[in-house]
Amino acid sequence: MRDPSEALQAAFDSFRTKLLARSGFTLPHHQFIATGAVASDCEQFFVAGVNIYQGKPHQQQSGYQETGGFQTFAFDIAVTLERCVPGPNAAGRPPTAANLSAAALKAAEDAQALTETFYLAAEDNSLTGECNIVHNAGVSWSGPQGGLLRTTINLSIEL
Repeated sequence: MRDPSEALQAAFDSFRTKLLARSGFTLPHHQFIATGAVASDCEQFFVAGVNIYQGKPHQQQSGYQETGGFQTFAFDIAVTLERCVPGPNAAGRPPTAANLSAAALKAAEDAQALTETFYLAAEDNSLTGECNIVHNAGVSWSGPQGGLLRTTINLSIEL
């Protein structure tokens, strides 16, 4: 079984390097590796370990599986870009339609960047190494909450 900390570091390094290489794309200055829930307090880029389970990526086995010595494990990882979005102004007025649209388009751009980066990383084996399985479970958004919107690609990597 591969060390989960190595898998987290590889995902962070691979995504960060490839996103920084994108023309005109900027990453938030706050960048880190985490496990579990992450507080939203500023724009940030992070890679978080979600859970480890017996089975293949995105195919968790229920209960204990006796395998005669051979077991596979998978690690779910979330790669997230969190950006500021407009909220009500000091007078309580909602943001303009143009500002809301600009934030939504930026989130869609982030989703495309994360997806394309995943496929580049899968192609060059920088997420898993040779012969291991990686599964893209898709991109999702959460928020806006507290003026921040998260764009997350969810991965499952064979350990």
